[in-house]
Amino acid sequence: MFAAPEFSTVILVRPRIDAPLNLSRRLQNRIDENRNLLRNAVRISGASMCLLGAVGGASQAFALLPNCRSILTDAVEFWQNGDVTGDLGPADTRAVYVGGAWLDEEVLFTALNAVRIGYDTRVLFDVSVARSWCDRTPALDRMLQHGVLVATIRQVVVEWSIAAHDREIGRHLRNIL
Repeated sequence: MFAAPEFSTVILVRPRIDAPLNLSRRLQNRIDENRNLLRNAVRISGASMCLLGAVGGASQAFALLPNCRSILTDAVEFWQNGDVTGDLGPADTRAVYVGGAWLDEEVLFTALNAVRIGYDTRVLFDVSVARSWCDRTPALDRMLQHGVLVATIRQVVVEWSIAAHDREIGRHLRNIL
């Protein structure tokens, strides 16, 4: 099923990563490119966005989007605060896209909680970082067991371009690919 951007919320967990990533320059550049594509897709589509955790550095560009709100708490604390549906976006939100750091911890926890309360949930694989390379596969396997789909930013942009109720928005989304 395609999720329309107007019924979608993107959650970027730990948008500012303070720990060293030990990623190759090539992989870090790819993540940065994907984050830029995500930012443009959210800007064009009007999808709701939530930054969960400290904001700064490269994530500041997300915080400046009019449809983005920052929640300065960690993922565990956020989900323990009871009814979080109002913080996730509009009441008619159906799909939640989760990405960020750490894939094997907070991203996993956020995705499983989104599924638990009934959202169609996808993990944004190409903007998510695990603490170590060997932690990626078990985290993804666990998410898949609970019905979380794995997607790339490009797949999301194509999906939104097809499902957008406004054809002009769909055209603009296809143009950024």
